[in-house]
Amino acid sequence: MRIPWESFLARYRALGRNLAAGLTGSRDDADDVVQEAMLALLRAERDGERFATLEHARNYFLRAVRNLALRRRLSAANHEPLRESLGELAFQSEPLPEFGGLASELEREKARLSALDAAVSGLEPDARALFESRLRERRTLAAISDETGVPISTLHSREKALLERLRRAVERAGDGP
Repeated sequence: MRIPWESFLARYRALGRNLAAGLTGSRDDADDVVQEAMLALLRAERDGERFATLEHARNYFLRAVRNLALRRRLSAANHEPLRESLGELAFQSEPLPEFGGLASELEREKARLSALDAAVSGLEPDARALFESRLRERRTLAAISDETGVPISTLHSREKALLERLRRAVERAGDGP
């Protein structure tokens, strides 16, 4: 079956775009991902891969969108330590000039980032190892479980408690002056 491109694009472009935007967190990136997925679908069709039905082509397209979006999100992840990745802005001590409330918002954001940095720095070794594995190395709970022997459900509970603890530390800093 040949893909009817005009009707295919009209029907599935928005779905692919919403999927990509949800995975990448960016509408601009979503447009790029959808375009790359369309090119992958076109190449597959030209290289002789036959799609038995339009649904098969749709599934190929959506799977390509998902894979490309996840790859884009992972490549954008920064593996540097938190303090280095935030840059010096978060840790400046001199006051910022007033720009219609922007300076006070920047100060609040600096306080939140400093609180997050302090909370991460103060984690006990097990919690810090989980934080490093999950959020910086982007490892799955299953991979961590295989390595450590700790059940996935236990790791999930620990991760949930850890994130809540970090969230509370940031919220407390945001409530300040």
